[in-house]
Amino acid sequence: MPNIFVRAWNKRKEENKIKRFVIPQGNLFITTGLISLINAMAIIKQENKKDNCLIVYTAYLTDSFKKISKKITLRKYFSRIVYLDNTNFDAFIQKIDLNCFDSLFIANQPQFKFFQEHHNINLLEEGISSYFDFGNLSEKGLKGIYLSNFLDKMNYNKKEFLPFVKQIQKENQLYVINKIRKKNHINFSYLKRDNQILLMHHYILQDIMTQEECLSVYITEINKLIQNGYNVLFKVHPRVEAQFLEKLKDYYKDNPHFQFFPFEASYPVEILISDIQPCAFVSSMSGGGVSCSHLYNIPTYEFGHDIARYPGMLDQYRKLLQKTQLPVKELYEDKQ
Repeated sequence: MPNIFVRAWNKRKEENKIKRFVIPQGNLFITTGLISLINAMAIIKQENKKDNCLIVYTAYLTDSFKKISKKITLRKYFSRIVYLDNTNFDAFIQKIDLNCFDSLFIANQPQFKFFQEHHNINLLEEGISSYFDFGNLSEKGLKGIYLSNFLDKMNYNKKEFLPFVKQIQKENQLYVINKIRKKNHINFSYLKRDNQILLMHHYILQDIMTQEECLSVYITEINKLIQNGYNVLFKVHPRVEAQFLEKLKDYYKDNPHFQFFPFEASYPVEILISDIQPCAFVSSMSGGGVSCSHLYNIPTYEFGHDIARYPGMLDQYRKLLQKTQLPVKELYEDKQ
């Protein structure tokens, strides 16, 4: 009997938690990563939105992700916050009357198809993949597609949706970023060097190559940069394989022109750039380089044009990056 009462009490507690989460006529923001969280706050500032509820959603909610999300979140923008993943997201959403909210702001993700029934849907940018079409986007209920002005003048991948595109103003993104930096006392200026390239790793190469092939690609590009007179600061993606990282560290352990960004610095690179002030970004298919270039007016180059010919590479990545980044060989030509 006691167990029955405990389960009933826990159930009522959970139901009350869900009920308290909803603010009638408020706004519901559902972020799927740290960049969409930054953009959500930039939109709130830009449009002076009040009574905002936030669902921080990720496939697998870890303590580290929850910790960094809390660091990035500026509490003044949200009246309610809940953290969900694949284990409880659907159940939580199904118990909410979404129509109580005046508007929804969500990332364009394939699992969010059921949100199309709402009368006021807005899409949040979460990196360069926000421009992909997942086949679940329709004009029904769609009011806005909030994008940064870094991709061919906000040119969404389907022309019929261009009338819905709204620009996230750069000054509002930078305002939020500076507030986050101040809140967390962020300072990595000790990594700053003259003539330094920030080389941004991306996990997608691990999906189409063996670890040795992937390591060879990065070593080749790093060596070219160093041979052309650049210092290299390497920023790994959070999904990097530990063995890959250790091998790269070992290869360059005695090279004074190479340094790693501290792996424990789990903030998005967009938050860290003002300390580093690199002369350029170089990346292998990383949308972060495009985003940073847009925010800080620093040129971005990439070596994904050739790598994209490997079998299995998403053709959409190749097309988008060809529009937004220069091939890295032009960086070397500038030195000649």
